[in-house]
This record gives sequence, C-alpha cells and structure tokens, in this order.
Amino acid sequence: MHVNDRALVVSFSDQVKVLSEITSDHEVLKLAIRKVRPEGNSGVYDALSFVVTRKLQPPPERTAVILFSDGVDNDSSEATFESSLEKIASTQTLVFPIQFNTYRARSRVAPEGSGFNEKDYARADEYLHQAAGLSGLGVYPAENISDLEGAVAKIIDELHNEYSVGYYPRKPLQPNENRRVEVTTKFPQLVVRSRTSYALAPNGTVTPIARIGFTPPNESGAKPSMRNSNETKSAVDERWICKSTNAPTNLVVVKEGFDAKCPKSKRLNDETNAWLIRRPQGNEVMCKGFMEWQGRELAGAPIPSGYIVTSATTSLACSKSKDPEDTTNAWIIRRPSGSDRVCKGFPLPRGFVMVSEVVVPGCPETPGEFNGWIIRPK
Repeated sequence: MHVNDRALVVSFSDQVKVLSEITSDHEVLKLAIRKVRPEGNSGVYDALSFVVTRKLQPPPERTAVILFSDGVDNDSSEATFESSLEKIASTQTLVFPIQFNTYRARSRVAPEGSGFNEKDYARADEYLHQAAGLSGLGVYPAENISDLEGAVAKIIDELHNEYSVGYYPRKPLQPNENRRVEVTTKFPQLVVRSRTSYALAPNGTVTPIARIGFTPPNESGAKPSMRNSNETKSAVDERWICKSTNAPTNLVVVKEGFDAKCPKSKRLNDETNAWLIRRPQGNEVMCKGFMEWQGRELAGAPIPSGYIVTSATTSLACSKSKDPEDTTNAWIIRRPSGSDRVCKGFPLPRGFVMVSEVVVPGCPETPGEFNGWIIRPK
C-alpha cells in the first residue's frame, strides 16, 4: 500500500465479518488479517454485495475490492449470482479476483450446490470472470500460497497506473438508455481494460455500466460471453491469457498484446506477452505467436485441434518475426472439407491421411521440392 491508501478487511464464511474498518494504519490491518480463520461454508455473493453496497458506498474516493476466493458459493442467503453482479455493475468499484485453485477430483460425486461438485466450480469460475469483466479486468490465478505476493503486487501496480478518459455525447442520455463505449489504442501491443457501457438511472445519475444479462455456465461447461442487453449474444468464448507453450489447443490466438499480469517478453523489441484467444469460427487468421524458447525463436501459438494450415500471411494484430527473411506472422487456418492442400509440418486432423506431396503457394519453404501435402479422409 502507498502512504495515502486506505483499506478495510472483511472475511466471510457462513457469516460476513468486518475485521477492520477503513483505515490507513498498516498495523491495524495486519492484525485484522491475522484474525482470519477458516470456518463454515462460503457466502461469496453475500460478502461481495455487502462490501460494494454498504462499506464502499457512497465512495469516499476511487475504490477497489481484492477478492481472495475460489468463487464457490454454497451459503449466500440474501444475494444471488445475478443480483451480486448487478450490484457491482451499478457502482464505480473495481473488483480484482484472486482465484484459488481448490478443486479436487473425488471418488464420490458430491451433489450440485454443495460447493464440491464440478458444476459448482464451473459456476464459480464464470462468476469471478464476470465480476472482473464488469471493470474491464481479468482474474488473477493463484495455484498455491506462493502465488499471492506476485498477484497482489500486480494488482497494486495496476491500481496506481490508470488513465481517466471522458467525453461529451452528441445526444443527451435518456432514462434507461444503454450507451456502449469502446476504448481503443493505435498501438496493437497494448491491452485496454475499461468499462464497456453506461446508463442513466431513474434518479438522474449516470451508472457506470448498462444493464446486463448475467448467465451462469450452461450444462456443457462453456462460458457464455457477457454482453450488453441490446447486443446479439455470441457463442464465442474470448479472453486474454499469458503467452505460454501450454496454451489451450481448442482455441485460436487472434491478437497479441501486453498485460501487466503476465511475465515480461524475452524477445528483443517485442513487448507483447499476452494472447487474445477464442473458439475458432470457420476460416481464421491466427497469430504465429513468436516466443523465445531455449535461445531460439519459435511460433508458439498452437494450431486448434481439427484445423489445417493452408498458407502463411501477415496480420497487424500479431507481433513480427525477428528473422528478416520471414515477412509473415500469421497462419490461415480452416477445417478440412475433403481433399485439401495443406502446409507441411503441422499435425493432420484426426481421420485424415497424406496421399501425395505438392507445392502450395503461401506455405513456408521446406527442404526438398515440395512444401505441402494433399490430404483426404481415411
């Protein structure tokens, strides 16, 4: 904490307890934190609703909540998944979730709602992502207690490095009218985190975000996108992740950027350290995702399972290669439709075999005469 920062400490189980009121006295806060004891169930929705509406309203200044939790709720009696998010949306308070990983596979399946069922954890994960998304933020994972210091340090750094952007709308805002705001930057390596919309409340005050339909995970476990109520809902699952060779193989990297929560890039003249990933939709242009690995450059973004690479191309949303002879930084991919020409060097989709070698325009050069295959279903 900086000298002028103030904080309060609240714990929650089957009850919400204020262990310290708002203060800048570090010793009082440390003593309050040491009083926290594990007990009872977990009322996440009640606790977060209580803090943002009763302890931080009206806001004395810019406010934020750092939530330490796995997100699983099995004891809230006043707030729900949806109502607690609505309360967060109606305030200026930023919510930074630090998500503990407490899920363990069990020999006996626990009932849904107990706080130990797989669906309870899927719901918890979605809740934390939506709570953070209302502020244009992300979730900070903590696999174990050693991750906490780094996560909190990144959050504090983000809280003390922020821009305020304002504007005058061309048309006066009408009651209950939703206005969507998109903040962009001309620098593709930067990631913008901001509120996405606002509305005029019946009492004449501007609320920071428009009314939103909050949807818990469906039975398939997919995370529905959080959308403005006037927009067409999309099935695309899109989020930022840190660059990693362990990126999900069922999603596609469509953009690269910088995220303060991720480790710094090891590549010279490349500040990008994060990928925007989503479910692939038909034909896609995906970033190669150049990374430094054991002293050499590699294209680290995985090709989504079931897709083929048909050529290389360039994209302004992706970082460039350090190799001056490699002028491309992205792949064109799609699902195979039968007999197809594909670039060599990539796994074939399940159920397809290579039948001959050919020259494919746009594919990287390979040793020998041919740089591509013709594939067909088995």
